[in-house]
Amino acid sequence: MYRDNIEGPLKLMNNPVRLISAFVLIISVFSRVASADDQFALPTSEVGLPGEGALRRYDGYVKNWARFHAAWSNRVQQDQKSVVFLGDSITQGWGAQFKEKFPGMKLANRGIGGDTTRGMLIRLQQDVLSLNPSAIVLLLGTNDIEVGIEADAIGRNFEKIIRAIKQHDAKTPIVLCRMFPSSAEKQRPKEIIQQVNQLYDATVKGDSQITVVDTWTLFAEESGDADPKWFRDLLHLNAAGYDRWAAALRPIFATLGHLDTEPDDFKPELGYVSLFNGHDLTGWGFRKTPPRRKPKKSRPNAPVFVEIKEAVSFDGKTASDDGRYVAINGRLVVTTPPEGRRIQQLWTTEEFGDDFILKLEFRATPNADSGVFIRKPQLQCRDYLLAGPYNDLKKYRAGGWNELTVTVKGGMAHATCNGELLTDDMAVPESGPIGLEGDRGQIEYRRIRLKRLKANGESSDSDSLSDTARATIRSEIQAVIEEGHYPGISILLIHRDQVVMREAHGVVNLETKQPFTVDELCWLASTGKLFTATLMVSLVDAGIVSFDDPIAKTFPEFANVRLHDGSKP
Repeated sequence: MYRDNIEGPLKLMNNPVRLISAFVLIISVFSRVASADDQFALPTSEVGLPGEGALRRYDGYVKNWARFHAAWSNRVQQDQKSVVFLGDSITQGWGAQFKEKFPGMKLANRGIGGDTTRGMLIRLQQDVLSLNPSAIVLLLGTNDIEVGIEADAIGRNFEKIIRAIKQHDAKTPIVLCRMFPSSAEKQRPKEIIQQVNQLYDATVKGDSQITVVDTWTLFAEESGDADPKWFRDLLHLNAAGYDRWAAALRPIFATLGHLDTEPDDFKPELGYVSLFNGHDLTGWGFRKTPPRRKPKKSRPNAPVFVEIKEAVSFDGKTASDDGRYVAINGRLVVTTPPEGRRIQQLWTTEEFGDDFILKLEFRATPNADSGVFIRKPQLQCRDYLLAGPYNDLKKYRAGGWNELTVTVKGGMAHATCNGELLTDDMAVPESGPIGLEGDRGQIEYRRIRLKRLKANGESSDSDSLSDTARATIRSEIQAVIEEGHYPGISILLIHRDQVVMREAHGVVNLETKQPFTVDELCWLASTGKLFTATLMVSLVDAGIVSFDDPIAKTFPEFANVRLHDGSKP
């Protein structure tokens, strides 16, 4: 047995040619394995590589670089057109499934713990651009600060990353998350973090391809360091921190078309009229603004004030001319301005002089600032807990939808957010439009509706049919006409003794195409049952009869009715 096991090697050793061939074969196999490993290994030298600053060299980082790249190389085709997150250990912490926070989205995590801006620049093409991403989310720079890379060098690496993305595709949306706060005890002092964030802001200012999310304010306490309730070690997020980050990103993903892709099917309550139809900006527009004096001395970070020289209506358009206001699936989105702060207003073309109740819902990105104008004065509508002025609200939902209710009576406005008082003494003019301001960050509005009130505070019956209901009725009638059932149809709807809808559709004559009018004379046939049923329902509503009453109670003549066999029916 033993001799059989060693007989082959002994024969090989007695044949020098075979021995050399076997040795060369073994070396070749090991060489191929080493080459495959080198393909994914961290470069051993920074010489000739783009960017500034030394790469990390500690064991965990080196191993993860190779391990992740070997795994990601097998997913290039699978991850095409993903929304790609590029970053360090904070991004890596999302995991492959992103904690199920973005259902329905195609995502790719390209975070490597310990990575720096130079490391991300080096691997940008292989890890991100090769996927032809539908969007890119960036969080970067905190590890650069820890290892002592100068802020200006971090900024230049960031510029190179942005430039490379633009060279690959000048339309790929980039979502830039401001560097999170940390702590000096983590070798990440707040002063340097803020300096780097300012460099990032300066690089992307005025660039509509890039949306900035203020995640620094989102996670900072008043001192400017990391708020411990969102972090497990003043650097890495805890579970609540990831929830908070997800809530900040979801509105941006919705605007980019990755979430909330179905139309809102909300129907206004009885008595309310929709001011926003959900699919375009009909009924809204820009109003002429008074001229502004130019400042004596310009400030680089001063907000941009938009001047409108002539009023313009956006009826039938899905976006304002400058793209700031956009109708998306039931939401009127005030998008994040590339300038950082851009102050302007969108107004209803209609003015409201009666007392009324205005209801709407809004959702704000971190530290976003907007406002709702009531005839003329502005009610601040912001990410209240971060941007103020109502920092103590208990029911406000950060990153979620909140309901704003404004009741105007006798020239005074009373406003609440989710039922909590904002103001009860806001003076307003006798008449004026409703306006929505844009300043910084993104604010979305939806379900904007208004109910006029009578002098005694009761709702006005004449407004009891919403625009949405009217549109639905018209759509159904038009479908019946187009299907050829009837050439023309007239509608008369009366609610509480008030005519709420009277109009005609179609034609009187198919040959002449003469329009059908509400005064057209028509033959009526087989309508007795409709009138009888309507009258019976009215009697039931009045309590005069009941559907369960025997018919003889109302019509005694039917008491002795018999069937043909003599039995009672």
